Amino acid sequence: MFAWYRDTDTAQKRAFWAAFGGWTLEAADAQKFGVVLPTLLAAWHLSTGAAGTLASVTLVFTACGGWLAGRASDR
Repeated sequence: MFAWYRDTDTAQKRAFWAAFGGWTLEAADAQKFGVVLPTLLAAWHLSTGAAGTLASVTLVFTACGGWLAGRASDR
């Protein structure tokens, strides 16, 4: 199952782990946002609609940042 990993050189393994680390940190960020959102609702007196908009805007700009960073890294 992991024969592809054994066949990679050192630079490819470093690139794999760098990408995996970035993906992991991005997933952790999204999970923390879900935990913090109820606190933001109470602290900022947000409605559920405003909280949904905040969450949607966060996800859209996360995707935009990923696309832009991917485009920049391809250069």
